[in-house]
Amino acid sequence: MRYGIMLNEDDTHFFYTRNSWQRLGEAEIRAFIRQYAGTQVTDFLLCCAGRMVDYPSKVRDSWLDKYDQTEENGVPVNYRDNPVVRGAHRLFREEGLDFYAICIDELRKIGIRPWLSIRMNDCHCNDEPASFLHPRIFHEHPEYRRVTHRPPIGYFDRCFDYARPEIRQMMLDSVEETVMRYDADGLEVDWQREIFCFAIGHEWEGIALLNQFMRDVRAIVNRAAEKWGHPIAVCARTLSTPQAALDCGFDVLAWAREGLIDVLVPTPRWATTDADIPVELWKRLLEGTGVQLAPGIEILQKSTPQSRLIATTVESVSALAAQFFSFGADKVYLFNYMDAPEPEKDAMARHAFARHAEYPLSPQGYPRLLRTAGAPETAVSAERRHVVTYADVGPVWFRAEQEAALPLTAQADGSPAFVRVRTGDIPAGAAVEIRLGTAAAGGLTVYANSVPCAYLRTEPVYPEYTDNPAQVFRVENDGHLPPFLVVEILAHGQEAAIDYVEVHVLPVGCEAPDGHA
Repeated sequence: MRYGIMLNEDDTHFFYTRNSWQRLGEAEIRAFIRQYAGTQVTDFLLCCAGRMVDYPSKVRDSWLDKYDQTEENGVPVNYRDNPVVRGAHRLFREEGLDFYAICIDELRKIGIRPWLSIRMNDCHCNDEPASFLHPRIFHEHPEYRRVTHRPPIGYFDRCFDYARPEIRQMMLDSVEETVMRYDADGLEVDWQREIFCFAIGHEWEGIALLNQFMRDVRAIVNRAAEKWGHPIAVCARTLSTPQAALDCGFDVLAWAREGLIDVLVPTPRWATTDADIPVELWKRLLEGTGVQLAPGIEILQKSTPQSRLIATTVESVSALAAQFFSFGADKVYLFNYMDAPEPEKDAMARHAFARHAEYPLSPQGYPRLLRTAGAPETAVSAERRHVVTYADVGPVWFRAEQEAALPLTAQADGSPAFVRVRTGDIPAGAAVEIRLGTAAAGGLTVYANSVPCAYLRTEPVYPEYTDNPAQVFRVENDGHLPPFLVVEILAHGQEAAIDYVEVHVLPVGCEAPDGHA
């Protein structure tokens, strides 16, 4: 099916958010899935294995093994009160239910394609001596880690090394166990958890290893398809750009050409959305392969690497979806957009924004998000906030601070500073504004695609993506705006530091703050 939302459900969320419920059984599982009926969600990806496997596994450690564990890495442990471990124990053991089998069945009943997702190199809590997220192999085989030539320093040094045949075989066994246990429509191999799969400097050698690994995955999935009697698709989640993916060992274009994948998800990692994913380049490179492109959208949004962590808004997700569809995306992919059954306990609850209708996981925002972001006609016609962000991850030599478009400085001598904003299609008659976050007191001169922009007002930015107020300028919309706005910013007499840039698109007929439509 063309267009729609691919929604990822992570491997801890359901257990974590519902373990405290007095009743937790099949009815609650089915109700959880049924909330997505009638939305634009077409594909639901159930992460069933990260560092731990969620279901009772014969090839890797599971939550149930953690429930039984009393010692780890020489440390006494008791994980029985951990909400994730306890939740899995309640369902799989006490209730005798298989969470994933029930989800798959209910998803098919409401017309959504069920997928399974495996995180290929998750390393949550890797720097702790013991954790409910640590499998035994992590402690028993430190030689399997990607950095062994020196003591581990960075967060990702303890990720597994896919140059080790033991690691590749373990993960292939996990793939086989999963697709043979559950009758799903697709399998996702999630390389964004984590991208650091080889010893430093051995990424290029890793390309051939991962190419063969993906051939083996495809062969396993094809055998599962024979068992279940229907095709099973393969999706790969990878870095935002082709070069970054290849630099880390992921030759995803070779996977596409060889027919090893059916869906590709270029995406940021976690710290922010990436508003500059080159969808038009990916589409050209994938032409003729039949592979669908589903650019990923994360839950957090930052303009600079130094910005505070705040979630997206429904309007900024709509903007990304509109932009992606305009450049040819087949679907959009939402990561970390799980429901919040008890909003007051949501991770963002300490921030007032979490109680606002623009918050995408709020009771008002979540249904609106899932009925807007999945199709060009709804996303393009919605209110949109196109916020300039940055790529948050890359190979070990990547520096986000050097690559980020912001902050930038308009010099006092009047020489222009430039920033490009991807907007995608903008309907004729829509009001378009540029917001520039700056502490500069003096006026700025702004052009969009060589056309002067009139100053409208100065106002605070909400949520607080910047501490600076925003100077707001009108963009003349003649109905023929290109899908990129190249913004020129000129200061006069004193330099102006800009740390936030947004193009705000108000739907046709929506009243803008200064009265123009």
